[in-house]
Amino acid sequence: MLPACLDENPSFDEPERSAGDTAPSSSGAQLTSAPTTGGGATEASSAMTDIDETTAGTSATSVTTTSVTGVTGVTSSGAEATTGAIVDGPTLCGFEPGEWTLTTPGPIDELNSPDNEAEPFLSPDGLTLYFASDRPGGVGAYDSYRATRPALDAVFAPPINNVDLDVNSESFDSKLALSPDGLRGYMASDRAGTQGGSDLWTMSRADTSGPFGPFENLSALNTAEDEYDPQPSVDGLRLYFASGVPLALFVAERAAPGQPFSPATLVEGLAGPDKSSHPHLSGDERVILFESDRPGGAGDSDIWIAMRPGLEAPFGPPTPLPVINSPSFDGEPLLSADGCELLFASSRPGSAGGWDLWRAEVIAAP
Repeated sequence: MLPACLDENPSFDEPERSAGDTAPSSSGAQLTSAPTTGGGATEASSAMTDIDETTAGTSATSVTTTSVTGVTGVTSSGAEATTGAIVDGPTLCGFEPGEWTLTTPGPIDELNSPDNEAEPFLSPDGLTLYFASDRPGGVGAYDSYRATRPALDAVFAPPINNVDLDVNSESFDSKLALSPDGLRGYMASDRAGTQGGSDLWTMSRADTSGPFGPFENLSALNTAEDEYDPQPSVDGLRLYFASGVPLALFVAERAAPGQPFSPATLVEGLAGPDKSSHPHLSGDERVILFESDRPGGAGDSDIWIAMRPGLEAPFGPPTPLPVINSPSFDGEPLLSADGCELLFASSRPGSAGGWDLWRAEVIAAP
């Protein structure tokens, strides 16, 4: 296992076992050097509509009745939050805060292996899923793969290595994220030319059927420490990612697509002394999911949620995502464009190997 991946998630190679497990488990500060604040099918940015239960290869229709009335600082539209602020607008799958819950998650069996699968990223039509894996036959320590399906209610075909897209190397290549048109890519990698360990890179291509061109180091955002988990905004004007020791959530902005990003700043409202990584935002960027080992979670590392009324506002206090978290590792969340589908990585019992890809649906709370 390469040090870059171990630094981001120390249990990635050998997830911890929880008691009884039968399967492996597991505000504006500028980023200048090493941040130390904790904290085939259409190819494009993450989005997905409804997936039939056959897609997951499991029965995920059972519903845990925990709702999200406990999401601190966020209430129904126009109501006063517990912080005293007026929060208006953020929803998930069309539900106001407190009105939704999640189904019991299940593994995506047709994609999982005895090795590790992580870093999910979906095309807007939901027909192509990109992910990272250390399964045999790869080019490097971890490679990017993709799997396609003919319809949302179909299972995925066997995954293929993205070597034909010219994105994998002999180094550690993790999350691949794409712009909505599929022509611009972002990746975290410790390939030759990094400023530290894992850096953020970008590349482009002329059409979605072809390979990407040369990788360009996003030098304005990279440091002597590690950078991971690029997540571009839908309009291409912001790039969210994780950086530092411990990892914290940052965002970099630019005036127009194609222009350089300005130096990154901490995502306001989410900084703290504990590790935070893998940011994933809703299309309007008012809902954020991320992975963290901060106190208050269920186990190893958990998925947290926070909301804000608009882009200029800080996020409200984050809370653990209900239903999903377990005593094992849970992280690397992906939210569909409509907010109705959650994909994530987990090492909980029922996994095929170390880390596997899991899914759940957002539904109305009872």
